[in-house]
Amino acid sequence: MRWSMQLMGLISTVILARLLSPEDFGLIAMAMIFVGFLDVFADIGVDSAVLRHPDPQRAHYDTAWTMQFIIGLTIGLALFLLAPLAAWYFDDLRVQLIIQWLAIVPIIKGMENIGVVDFRRELHFSKDFRYNFTARAARFAVTVTLAFLLQSYWVLVIGMIFQQVIRVLLSYWMHSFRPKFSFSKVSDFKSVSVWAVAKSVGEFLSVKLDQLLIGGLFGVRDMGAYFMSSELGKLITYESVLPVGRAAMAGYARIQNDKKRLAAAYERVAGVLSYISIAVGFGLAVVAEDFTFVVLGEKWVQAVPLLRILAVSWALSAISTATWPLFAALGRWNLWALLTWGQLLLLAVCLGIVAHYQDMVLLAEARLVASGVFVIFALYLSFRSLFCGMAAVFRVLFRPLVSGVVMVVGVSVFHQEFEGVRMLSLAFDVFLGALIYVSTALLLWYFTDRSAGVEKDLLDRLACWVRRK
Repeated sequence: MRWSMQLMGLISTVILARLLSPEDFGLIAMAMIFVGFLDVFADIGVDSAVLRHPDPQRAHYDTAWTMQFIIGLTIGLALFLLAPLAAWYFDDLRVQLIIQWLAIVPIIKGMENIGVVDFRRELHFSKDFRYNFTARAARFAVTVTLAFLLQSYWVLVIGMIFQQVIRVLLSYWMHSFRPKFSFSKVSDFKSVSVWAVAKSVGEFLSVKLDQLLIGGLFGVRDMGAYFMSSELGKLITYESVLPVGRAAMAGYARIQNDKKRLAAAYERVAGVLSYISIAVGFGLAVVAEDFTFVVLGEKWVQAVPLLRILAVSWALSAISTATWPLFAALGRWNLWALLTWGQLLLLAVCLGIVAHYQDMVLLAEARLVASGVFVIFALYLSFRSLFCGMAAVFRVLFRPLVSGVVMVVGVSVFHQEFEGVRMLSLAFDVFLGALIYVSTALLLWYFTDRSAGVEKDLLDRLACWVRRK
C-alpha cells in the first residue's frame, strides 16, 4: 500500500514539478508548515489505543470517534482564525488564503469512521490497502488533471481537500460500524492521548524546523527548491520503509510479553530498514544531478546539492522509524514522546549553530548531522529496553553503512557520461550502484559471522526459488 501510494506521489510530484514553478511549491510548503503544526494535535493516538486494546467494546470506538471529531473541528476553526499570523511571518498574503481553504481538511478528517482501525487490528491489510490506495489514487487523478488545465498552486489545495472527502466516504462504505457521540471511555484514552500529542508535535517540528527557518530567511523560490529536495528525499527513502513498521507493530503487540522473541524480531526489522533506506538514500545522493535533470527538469538545478545531503539525512532518519512500533506495542508512549523531543532538541541545536550563516546547504548539513547522531541513540535506547546493548546496534548498522559507502565511491569512480542523454547515465549508475551494494553486503556477511539476518533470508529465498524452478 505504502509503496504504491508513494509511487503515485512520486509520479505526481514529477508531473507537477514540470507544470508548476518552484514558487508555487514554495507557497504550498509555507502554508503546510502552519497547517501541519496545528493538524498534529488531531493525532491523539485513539486509533493506536483501540488497535492495542485486548478487547475493545463499542463504547471505546464511539468515544474514540467523538474525540477525533471534536478535535478536528477545533483545529479547523483555529486554522481559519490564525491564518493571518502565518501570512505575517512569511510576508505573503497568498499564504493566508491557502491556509483558510485547507482549514476544511481537519474538519472532514474528524468525520472518518473509526471502524477502519479493524483492518489493521485483524491484520486485514488488503482492506487497509484498498481504503488508503483508492483515496490517494483519486487525489492523483484530480490533481494531475487540474494541473494541466490550471497550472496553478491551487490544484494542490483542491487535491488535498478532495482526498479527505473520498477517505471519509470510503470509511463508511467499507466498514459497517456507525459511530455515535459518546464520552464514556475518555479515561481509557487520556494517558495515551497526552503522550501521543506530545509525540506528534515533536515529530512534526523535527521534520519541518529547517523549512520553518528557510521560509523566514529566504524567498519563496528558495523555499520551493529546499521543499522539493526534502520531499523527494523523504518520499523515496523515509516513506519507502514505513510499511515495515506499520506491519511490525501488530506483530510486536502479539509477542510483547516474550522479550527474547521481541528482541530478535526487532533486530531483524531494524536490519531490514537499514538495508533498504541506506541503499535508496545513498544511491539517490550519488545520482542526484542526473536524477534532478531527468525527473524534475532544468529549472530545479538549485535543488541538486540539497538533494545530495537531504537524501542521506532522510535515509538515516528512516532507520530510526524502527523504534516507534516497538514502543507503541509495549505501551511506552512516554518514552516514544520523549525520544521524539530529544530528536527535536538535537536538530534545533545543530540548526542554531549554522543559522546565522543564512546558507541553505549548511542548514541541510546540520539536519544530516542531527539525523546521524539520533539514529544511533534511538537504536541503542530501543535495544536497552529489550536488555540488549551497543553490540546489537553495531550488527544493525555496520554492513549496510559500509555497503552504502562502497556503493557511493564505486558509482562516483565508474560513472559514465552519455553525452546529451542523461537518462542513460542515470540508468547505468542505478544498475551499477545496486550491483555494488548487494555484492558488498553479501561479501561482508560471508566473511564475518554469517548469522541469521537479512542476508541469510535473501539467500534462503533465492535458493528456494532456484530449487522450485
